[in-house]
Amino acid sequence: MVLTLQIDKIESGLYRAAVLCGGVEVTEPSQYASIEEAIREEANAVPEGFAYFADVIYGGASSGTISLTLLPERASQVADQLVAIVAEMYRVAQS
Repeated sequence: MVLTLQIDKIESGLYRAAVLCGGVEVTEPSQYASIEEAIREEANAVPEGFAYFADVIYGGASSGTISLTLLPERASQVADQLVAIVAEMYRVAQS
């Protein structure tokens, strides 16, 4: 099973995140100061053995499927990738 880690920007420097399985929350929605922190903390909040993979979604962009065990250590890389994709999507939409 592949979970979805949904991250939404509330305002600059404030993000809401939760892990979902088929639209049902696996973790309580929480607020974080950064996308990186949201990824790391939410990946660690999934009960051990519940699932092994997740897609991180932010701003309409997906990270692709990633191992939940690797996600905390790759949180910075995944966050940077998502921000870059969302910025490119915005740039393309404006042209």
